[in-house]
Amino acid sequence: MADAEVIQRAKTLLDRLAERPRFAGSPDETKAREMCRQELERAGFTCAERPFEYSQWPGLWGQPVAAAFQAATILVVARTAVHQGPLAALIIGAALVTALTLASADARRRWTTQFPFQRATSANLEARRGNPNVWLVAHIDSKSCRCWFAY
Repeated sequence: MADAEVIQRAKTLLDRLAERPRFAGSPDETKAREMCRQELERAGFTCAERPFEYSQWPGLWGQPVAAAFQAATILVVARTAVHQGPLAALIIGAALVTALTLASADARRRWTTQFPFQRATSANLEARRGNPNVWLVAHIDSKSCRCWFAY
């Protein structure tokens, strides 16, 4: 196969993948995974889908909820500074920022796999070829956050 043909096939595939967002678990992601599967099988790879379950809630609501808590923290600290003094505001602010940081770290680490709301399924595409094995791994979804304010 000529280099020009490989380059054109790659460009065509990338152009098709870039036509629309591919949210995890969406029909567009499934279509993109199938396009990638066809191209990889054409290149001699053996492909398998590895299904998984996850929560869409952190991607859909995590950012706006975090922003609301941050705004509430600012208001609480400002009110505390006015009514109880700057030292109390500093202590309250430090405690709230620490709590937000710990909650955010926990959310990033566990919520997509364990959060019980808005459960969905998707699949990773695994491709193998040769000896020693070549194992390809890549994200097919284009973004994990469906920013609610963008729709």
